[in-house]
Amino acid sequence: MYDVVVIGAGIAGLMAAKQLNCLVIDSRKKIGLPLRCGEGIRTKGFKELFQHTDYPFVENECKKLDVVVGKSKRTFDLSYIMLNRPKFEQWLANGLNIQLETFCKDLVEHETHLEILTNKGSIEAKYVVLAYGIHYGIQKKFKLLSQPPCLVPCVGGLFKGAKSDNLSFFFDPSTYSCSWSFPKGSLVNAGIGIFPFSDLNIKDVFYDSLDKFSIRLEGKLSFGGSFPTTGPIKKTYTNRMLVCGDAAGLTCAGTGEGIYLALKSGKLAAETISGVLNNKCKMRDYELAWKASLGNTLKCSIMATTAIVLGFSNRKFEKYFNIPSNQLAETLMDDSPPPFKVRLAYQLIRIVLFFKIKDKKIKKMLRLMHASYKRL
Repeated sequence: MYDVVVIGAGIAGLMAAKQLNCLVIDSRKKIGLPLRCGEGIRTKGFKELFQHTDYPFVENECKKLDVVVGKSKRTFDLSYIMLNRPKFEQWLANGLNIQLETFCKDLVEHETHLEILTNKGSIEAKYVVLAYGIHYGIQKKFKLLSQPPCLVPCVGGLFKGAKSDNLSFFFDPSTYSCSWSFPKGSLVNAGIGIFPFSDLNIKDVFYDSLDKFSIRLEGKLSFGGSFPTTGPIKKTYTNRMLVCGDAAGLTCAGTGEGIYLALKSGKLAAETISGVLNNKCKMRDYELAWKASLGNTLKCSIMATTAIVLGFSNRKFEKYFNIPSNQLAETLMDDSPPPFKVRLAYQLIRIVLFFKIKDKKIKKMLRLMHASYKRL
């Protein structure tokens, strides 16, 4: 029997395993592949975890963030680094005990341990870190959520072509979409996510958005995926299991930023289980820890995404986008506690505009986000 098994060899699981002497299982054939994200992480968060940026998997740093909504463009002083995501995951995995092509089919709780049922037989562990991405069956079985988060489908790829020195997001209210264009070495990581209440073809919308925002790229879409967009799940721990990364709903709603949150939650999960094994803390301390560390980021992302969704639904997002000053917007994006006036505006806008919405999918998404907000 293992003391700890990590289910999932993405960045959350690998970050946890890096600090634990444990087994890692993953359904993929190779660590880091296929690529499924924009590969950007805020410089501040990366340096917090890894001290500097002088690593072979760091491609470049972007000092500013451009956000375009309709005909309005704003530039923020927010620094990101671009990763070679496959190389980064392989670096994290170096030296770890990883069993690939092993799919977790179920988790069975016993009095003294958990039994992991896989396609290659069962594995027993005293404790489990659940970091297997956008799957929510086990969390539902253990009553950690009542219903899964809403997922935003995405497609993207690595392209050649004209690029800015800045990271760029492009919000299009007419298609309920958010495109990105992130310079990465000699290439551009570009893609699009569509909010789950849209019925449009995502690939068609991506190519249309390139024309609409005058983005000139050469290449083809090469990856797809989804990210949870309605905030953390109801509970992220049991007596023998901790849930982190996408599996816990720990992403920035609206933009899908999740690398830092996955790394941080994986680190906190490892620290908690190490403490539990040494009788220094309890499993519930993990949830207290990530809320203290990531709560402001998650609150601000939920408030911003609520404004995005409401703005999309009433075609006033461009107007909302131009209200906050750059200083206030950068404060909210810098993990600072949301000021009282922002929290008040969130509540007023949510209450007043919610009842004008008729689309059931939009209402469901707003309800899930606000339920997550109240738990933070």
